Amino acid sequence: MFGDLPRQDKPLPKALDDPTAAKFLRAAQAQPRQLVRVVCEVLIRTGLRVGELTALRADAVMRIGAGHWLHVPVGKLHDDRYIPLHPQLVTLIADVAEEYFAVTEKVEALYDTPAALPASAAGPEMTRMHREMHQRMLGNGYCTRPPALDCTFESVCETCTFFATTIEFRPTLQAQHDHAATHDHPGRQALFAELLTHLEQPAS
Repeated sequence: MFGDLPRQDKPLPKALDDPTAAKFLRAAQAQPRQLVRVVCEVLIRTGLRVGELTALRADAVMRIGAGHWLHVPVGKLHDDRYIPLHPQLVTLIADVAEEYFAVTEKVEALYDTPAALPASAAGPEMTRMHREMHQRMLGNGYCTRPPALDCTFESVCETCTFFATTIEFRPTLQAQHDHAATHDHPGRQALFAELLTHLEQPAS
């Protein structure tokens, strides 16, 4: 049924006549935003489509002989092409690129070199948390052995010089002490008794 209807004409976009193009160019050059100016001037001076402009590579502007050319990759015309650039447009593109890379370097610097706070800026809680980040928590204390060192104790951590404990582990240590006492393990009982004694002593 619809196959007999004639196709509607889709005329090609009309190019701007010289007075209209000049008016458009003056309006673009009066724009306060540099990005708007460069986009408008590139479009009107090169005849690029918007899709072609956004698909340009970062190295699309190249020097051939004495002039600058814009390399447009394969697109709707099924072939890549080179468009000569007006010297004023080359200068405008260079200014935008210089500003872009200057801002990019500053932004990247924020991530590459984070601001270092002095040691005094960390309060007691942050200092404790930082210390515990590098410690492995055990059932009755912490293992402060550096990760690069092998551990040969495995199950007798309390006798290791890298073993550390704090007052919050006192109930566990007391229970281990009592268990050793009731099961006739005098060596373990003395070990836990010594750890409990150290907990009761004030820090020097």
